[in-house]
Amino acid sequence: MPATSTEGPGIDTQLAAWCIEMEVASTISNPVARLGFENALKTALVQIEDGLKQKQPCGIQNRRKEKQFELTPEGQSRTITTHSFTIACPLGKIYLYSTTTQMVPSAIFEEPRTATTPVSETKTILILHPARWLQLLGIKFGIRGFISYTNQSLGCNMSTYCAVPDEAAIFSLCKVGDISAVRNLLDQRLASPWDTNSRGLTPLFFAAQSGNVDLCRLMISCGANIEAKIFQNDSVATYACLRNPASEILNSCQNHISTLRLFIEYLEIEDHINCSGLLGLRRLFNKRCSHVNCSHAPDYPAVFYWAFPILRPEMSSEIFSVEHAMAQLFRSATRKGDLDALSYIIPLIGDLNSEVMARVVAPAHYLATNARYAFVRESARILILKGIDLHLL
Repeated sequence: MPATSTEGPGIDTQLAAWCIEMEVASTISNPVARLGFENALKTALVQIEDGLKQKQPCGIQNRRKEKQFELTPEGQSRTITTHSFTIACPLGKIYLYSTTTQMVPSAIFEEPRTATTPVSETKTILILHPARWLQLLGIKFGIRGFISYTNQSLGCNMSTYCAVPDEAAIFSLCKVGDISAVRNLLDQRLASPWDTNSRGLTPLFFAAQSGNVDLCRLMISCGANIEAKIFQNDSVATYACLRNPASEILNSCQNHISTLRLFIEYLEIEDHINCSGLLGLRRLFNKRCSHVNCSHAPDYPAVFYWAFPILRPEMSSEIFSVEHAMAQLFRSATRKGDLDALSYIIPLIGDLNSEVMARVVAPAHYLATNARYAFVRESARILILKGIDLHLL
């Protein structure tokens, strides 16, 4: 196990973690699954290392993203680093997605507010999705592995899934909400609720996004996993919060609420900025409805206002991720001059002059530099009444 470092984890740390995971894979009892997993991981590591050394494309796509947040209650700094690789090879596609979270005493404090020990947690997902020609030869299953370790513990899990091509008809039909065609495919056993594309998406993901509540009920009744998740905590429930670009008819707020009602209990509020509940709320706030069948004003986030009170009891300003997410929503609401949204968000923020607000939003700076807009001046009037300090930059 690599030693914990107070510096941001780099790709070398991730490669070392994946090497450890290869050792963990040797404990898998199924010999065929173990061999497939080990070979896929070895191939991925070789290609990744070669690509990093050459700094040239070698059939892989590499993305790295780092975010740093201040944890003001404990005087700690949280750094989240993600690495994602997509590797194309004759046998199919290999996906590696790794997230490392480090929490260390923040440099802005001379002494930590509480005695803390640096904590590091790494989670890695590996997916091997077979190529189309292998599927035609009868290899119908992909392999998904999950490894998680912290300073104190190590855990792993591996499973198979029903692999189908990304362009399978079941996905496009669910996306447009064509329930008759989907039922026909299921009845003829030309598709199943467990079909999974290379991104880990099942038909229920697309059905949830379509806004067709009857289609969602059909897929669930046939055995679709309502709790399915993919990378970055994206889930069936968070897909139900997305706008459907393929069907304008199904985009009304009434259809969206009816569909989301099936999944809202799976929107979880956790101490993670990208937990399903907060991710869903951000998507709902940005999903502005102007549907001809809706009676509200144009460009109105009606579904957000329906969902927020349901999730509100789970949210507390003492949870850092909630505070950070509310700061993000505060910024969006202020920019749009959405006073209704501000009335929902401000009570959860608590102190509008907190360090998190100053760093994430810088509200005083934004209001001062955009005071020429009438909706910003109206937002400023409300925020002054709520106690915001316009001299705090």
